[in-house]
Amino acid sequence: MSERADLTGIVLAGGKSRRLGTDKASLTFEGRLLLETVIERLSGVCSEVIVASGRSAEGRKTLRSVRFVADLAPGRGPLAGVQAGLTAATAEFALVVACDMPFLNPHLLSYMAGLPRRYQALVPRIAGRWHPAHAIYARSCLPVIEELLAKRSSSMRELLSRLDVRELPEEELRRYDTQGLSLFNVNEPRDLERARALSDRSATGPESAP
Repeated sequence: MSERADLTGIVLAGGKSRRLGTDKASLTFEGRLLLETVIERLSGVCSEVIVASGRSAEGRKTLRSVRFVADLAPGRGPLAGVQAGLTAATAEFALVVACDMPFLNPHLLSYMAGLPRRYQALVPRIAGRWHPAHAIYARSCLPVIEELLAKRSSSMRELLSRLDVRELPEEELRRYDTQGLSLFNVNEPRDLERARALSDRSATGPESAP
């Protein structure tokens, strides 16, 4: 597609996974690393993919050629991952997703990538809740991110309150993902069990057409 050349993909893979009890980047799903599946989905939309891997990229290997970058502010959560990814990005805009999203929808990602980029952030909002880990951000967000990270505490929600945000409403998202599974993420063991159960019911697979 025409937008691929100027969109970086960023995978957030630096979380501590306390509730899950294991490194999310090492999770397996449908017989392969979940991280590899996420990278593959982004690669279909983005000209490059960066994995923001927290403190260190040592030992990280996938089947695809990607760049791993360490957080510039370790231990500061997804905000630090977005900072690291945007700093390393070659494109002016980046499609950011978390590494624990098994049902990323290629049609939805492509739609988001193709929307006019007259915003600093394009973020889904479902039932009043923002989903900043499945969004597009401009590199122009970096000064705001750096300012927030200089504080003792900060959040992705606080970042959105400081940006020019284009909301992706539920009805728009569901044209491409009727089940809303694109935003499903794995935080606890039971989430992984549910994802595997949903996968076994192939009718709700992420490749379904809009």
